[in-house]
Formats: sequence, structure tokens, C-alpha cells
Amino acid sequence: GFTTEIDAAGTNMANCLQHLGRLDEALEIRRELYAEKAAEYLHKEQWNKNQNLPTLENRPAFDELKGLIKDDEFSLEELDTICSKLKNNKTPGPDEIISEFVKWTNEEARIRILALINKFW
Repeated sequence: GFTTEIDAAGTNMANCLQHLGRLDEALEIRRELYAEKAAEYLHKEQWNKNQNLPTLENRPAFDELKGLIKDDEFSLEELDTICSKLKNNKTPGPDEIISEFVKWTNEEARIRILALINKFW
């Protein structure tokens, strides 16, 4: 009767737990295999893409890039152009300044921001 059903249920529960233990072991093996395959893929497809970069000895010297690097002050027009391209509702960077702060300031504030940029640049 009733005791036999409880014993059968207990046996079934023990079998299920034993099966789950093996299943968990199998899943762990699959996770490890997946991680290895993902690492192989990333190494081959993602991290190794820049193999054709010039070596340190073949890179252009700073003097050769002089005409390509801006070395004069930024203008308010340049700041406004960059600000117009900033997207809203984005996480701020390490400076913790959201793009809307710079975009929505008045001209006087942008001139002050520009002075700081030019001072540090």
C-alpha cells in the first residue's frame, strides 16, 4: 500500500537526483568545451585580425605625421559640429559628463568648455 508507494517515490527521487548529477557533470563538460571553442574562435577571428600592422620599426615617426595632427586651437564651430553628432541617452565616459550637458549648454558655456579643451590640448 501506502508505504510501498513512498518507497517507490523515494527510489524514483534517488534515481532522478543521480541522473541530475550526471546531467550536471555533462553540462559542465559542455560548458568547458564551449569556452575552449569560443576562445579558439576569438583568437583566430577577432584578436588575430591585425597581423598586417607595421612593426614598431616601420611605423611612421611623429615628425612625418606633423601635417596630419591638429596642433592649433579648436574653434567654436568645430566644437558645435562635434556636439551636433553626439547621441543622446548614452552612458558617460570616465569623465562622467553626459553628452546632453555639452550639447544643450548656451554659447557662453560652450566657449568656456572650448577654452578648457584648448588649454589641455
